[in-house]
Amino acid sequence: MISVEITDIVKNIAKDTKFMQPMYEAIINSLEANADIIRIQLKSEDVLALDGVYGKITGFIIEDNGDGFTENNIQAFNKLWTDNKIKLGCKGSGRFTWLSVYESVSIESHIKNENRIVKFDFNNNYDSQSISYENCDIKENKTKIEFSNVKEKYYHLNKNKEPHDERIEASPEKIKKLIINYLLIKLFLLK
Repeated sequence: MISVEITDIVKNIAKDTKFMQPMYEAIINSLEANADIIRIQLKSEDVLALDGVYGKITGFIIEDNGDGFTENNIQAFNKLWTDNKIKLGCKGSGRFTWLSVYESVSIESHIKNENRIVKFDFNNNYDSQSISYENCDIKENKTKIEFSNVKEKYYHLNKNKEPHDERIEASPEKIKKLIINYLLIKLFLLK
């Protein structure tokens, strides 16, 4: 088996990732996991939405009722370029865009068929041995993924000391339009 560092994968695969790509990837993952309920909670700077002005996104939480991190899905998650969902057009590398934009991603998945909760943090130091499992009675599937700490390359002062900020306003209407425009074809194909 060949060992690859996550930081190297992110540098090479996800180096030109646009700010919204992790959200799109997370929604696509929910859809491909057969979710029919997907909720997105935006985290933003402490700016009140006055006169239609919102703070910039600092993170987000996506929650769905899809298949979740089943044993099969965990094995695919731990392997680069899987063919687990190739019939759906998946390449098996989208999760690395998450780490191109965010420092950390926390995952908690309640899986009814396996009667367990799966928890782990996905970051540059991720190790599959850090996944924790809790056996318990689960009534329904629920996966919650929290994206935190936007990387500095998306907002900083450039070499001329001018602000550079690629983050998007946390306007629910604007985010909804961006999601629909980006995912229109995928949503059509998934009906």
